[in-house]
Amino acid sequence: MPVNRNFDQVAHIYDDTRRLPEPVLAHGIPAILEVAGANARILEVGTGTGRMAVPLLAQGADLVGVDISLSMMARQRTKSDRARLACASLLALPFGDNRFDALLTAHVLHLIAAWQEALVEFRRVLRPGGVYIDARSESQEESHSRRAMRYWREWLLARDGLPHGEHLGPWAWAEVDPALRAMGVTVTTLEPVTYTTRYTMRNRVQRTRERSYSSSWDVPDDLLAASADALEAWIVSEYGGLDVELEDEEVFRLHVARFE
Repeated sequence: MPVNRNFDQVAHIYDDTRRLPEPVLAHGIPAILEVAGANARILEVGTGTGRMAVPLLAQGADLVGVDISLSMMARQRTKSDRARLACASLLALPFGDNRFDALLTAHVLHLIAAWQEALVEFRRVLRPGGVYIDARSESQEESHSRRAMRYWREWLLARDGLPHGEHLGPWAWAEVDPALRAMGVTVTTLEPVTYTTRYTMRNRVQRTRERSYSSSWDVPDDLLAASADALEAWIVSEYGGLDVELEDEEVFRLHVARFE
């Protein structure tokens, strides 16, 4: 089992499969800047292709990005001539103590086995009074997308009893919050925008077959193919076909931890 996820293998398709919704661009990006504070020095950990960094830079953010994937960061450099990037692990950030006013992650902690050690490293590079911002879009537990993912994971587990597709670190913020509070941190949650996503399940099946999602990377080829077939059959049974347009309501949340 790896200790973290390197996205080199999906850098070429990442932007096509994880576009930043327009409501998040319009409301979420400004909210991040407001929380970070005027003239804040921001570090984005897990910056990738710049999904969050590029729009933040476009709005004038003083931002440095860190990632372990050179291929992902190479994509970011093609999008912004203001990109400042470093290849490093979030467990050993290449910066001195008290360097940044704000640190940002977006859908990162679930990719890291030693995520609690990462929180300690985040605190090290933040100045006293600095803020850690975890940004994430989340749908309801019974959303169509989460039902499909849950079916896929349960199908895999039933085949051989192994937890294929499990995240390395915490997916739910409810797991992270107590760890931060134990560090003496004040944690608040903001919800800058709620929006609707529209999609078909054909994309879900195709992305499963292509290993677009990190949860599929450790699944053996034959088992992955069988799981995608099973998922497709379940979707047809549940929804009447792969091309039925579905809607999920999503909330863009900022979990804000202020280190004193």
